[in-house]
Amino acid sequence: GFNIEVFIEGTRSRNGKLLLPKLGMLSIILNAVHQGACEHLTFVPIYIGYDRVPEEGAYIHEIEGGQKAPESFGQFIRARRLLKKRFGRIYIQFCTPLRLRDLENEYGARVRDMHAREVRTLSRDLGSRVLQAIDRQTVVTPQALAAAALLNRPHKAISRDQIDFHVDTFMTYLEARQITCAETLAADVQHAVTRTLKHFVQQKYIKPFKAKAEG
Repeated sequence: GFNIEVFIEGTRSRNGKLLLPKLGMLSIILNAVHQGACEHLTFVPIYIGYDRVPEEGAYIHEIEGGQKAPESFGQFIRARRLLKKRFGRIYIQFCTPLRLRDLENEYGARVRDMHAREVRTLSRDLGSRVLQAIDRQTVVTPQALAAAALLNRPHKAISRDQIDFHVDTFMTYLEARQITCAETLAADVQHAVTRTLKHFVQQKYIKPFKAKAEG
């Protein structure tokens, strides 16, 4: 009779990609069903994405090889200043629920009648299905699109025309696959990318330059 919230990846992804599922809580829940704690469960995968996160600087530090700083009371106090800034939108997408009874029908047995090894197998399968459901609901943001266009070129320099070419290619692919995009991309792709590039410049992630005149 209770709702239980589980963060299936265990932590927030540093690069936006889904992490391998942490199966500890799923195993505890399924073991409880195995022991007769309840008759039925429904799992609702939920996608949560961000335009920006307050810990951008910390993420970059960790990706470059730095150690994650342990959480402290001082960080909690300093977070008040960060929360006064604008970090864009948060995207929440609810996926099609996964009914435990449907999974039991596929496996041909009730969880309470399974052996411990079968329950572990079901736990791994369920974790994989949850991640796949979340992946299908992923929202493509202007930040992700612009970053992909920038990183798609192996050289340090890239022109705006090249960025636009990559963006158009990605958008054609996303539309063909019917991938959900942020509202700002649906309204005006070029404007959204331009704003994102300006933000990258302000944050010193990229640096603009002027091409030298020929002759």
